[in-house]
Formats: sequence, C-alpha cells, structure tokens
Amino acid sequence: MPQSAMSQPKALLMVFTEPGVDLPLEEYHRWYDVEHVPLRTQTPGFLSAQRYQEIDGAKPTWNATYDLESLSVLDSPGYQKLGTDKSEHEISCLARLAVLDRRVFKLLYSAGEDPHGKATVAVFNSITPTPALESEFLDWYKKEHIPMLSKIPGWIRTRQFELVREDSSSETTPAWPPKLLTIHEWEDGSGLQSTAFKEATSTAWRAKVMEGVVAKERRVMKPWNGVSA
Repeated sequence: MPQSAMSQPKALLMVFTEPGVDLPLEEYHRWYDVEHVPLRTQTPGFLSAQRYQEIDGAKPTWNATYDLESLSVLDSPGYQKLGTDKSEHEISCLARLAVLDRRVFKLLYSAGEDPHGKATVAVFNSITPTPALESEFLDWYKKEHIPMLSKIPGWIRTRQFELVREDSSSETTPAWPPKLLTIHEWEDGSGLQSTAFKEATSTAWRAKVMEGVVAKERRVMKPWNGVSA
C-alpha cells in the first residue's frame, strides 16, 4: 500500500549482521524474521522493513533496513522499550552474532518510486567525499548521475542518506563508516551490465568528484523474503 504524504520515510536504520559459528543459520533467520523484525515494524514510527542477502561474495552476508518517519523514532519510548525488554532468546542470539554493524541515516534525496516488492537487486554505495567536494558530489548525483540511471531499463529508485550514528561490534568495521549512503534498487541486475550504466559511471563530472573520495564501500545484495524451512 502506498505511504501517505504524512508517513514518507525521513530516516533509515540499517544493520549488517553475520551469525557466529555457534548461531545456526536456521535459528538466526527464525529469530530475525519471526521475533526481531516484527517487534520493530509494530513500533510506532517504523514504516517498513526489508532484509537482504549478499550477492557480491563479501561479508557481512546479511543486511536489514528499516524506513523511519524520523530520526526521533529511535529515541521514542516504544523503541527504547525494545532494548530493555529483550527476550532471553533475543539476548542469546545477539550475543552469538559475529558482526553487528548498526548505522542510522537521515534522508537527503529520493528519486523514483517505492519498489513494492519489484526490486531483486539493491546496490549500497557508501562514500565520503572531501569537504571541498561534497556539495559538488551531491550536485553530480542529482543533476547528472540519477537522471542517467533513471533512463536505464530496470531502474526503480535511488535514495541518498547522510550518516548520523554508528555502532559496531565488529573489529573489521571502520570506526566511522563513509558519510553518504546511496541505495539503488533495480528490477534485476541486467541494468548494471548495460552500456548505459557504463556511460553513467564514466562521465567527466563523475571522474572529477570521485577524485575527492576519501572512503568508500560498495555492497550488492538481494532481498531476503522469509524464514528458512
């Protein structure tokens, strides 16, 4: 169901996880899909949730995103209660995660339409440009890059966010991940292999702004849509 103008997401909670060797994958999924995610989507201010699995061969393998009405949702009594009233099973599963990388973002820009389950590929691009080039980097995205991507068959939506909080239990995660997160959602991966995509990622303006990038991270993932058997 389309979201009303009053409930358009303005913030995002994104969590990368990796189950440890003593947390079986089946138990991990059942905890996440049956307990963890539903408790959050039932909390006022949480608008939707989507879990993802890697298709790029990198780790962490799993990712979950939650669309939020605002950043203040994470400071609300309803959400805070989730942290103080954990079940014994939730506490056990959290303790057995090898990676728990939690990032909070505010929305900067959105183009395209809600995928409504149509997206089968999501690209998560995280970048920190130098302060001198950040404004131009954002201009390039809005004025050239997204318009070019939007003409490629299979493109659905691009959203751009700014990092405001990060908390990780993994020593391999940067102490402060890249500042800007852009999520591109596609009907399938064919558009990423197209000539038009190569053109969109090889312009002179892109080359200029990318010279000022001091940190970057790219993940390609597919939606995970249910508990394991």
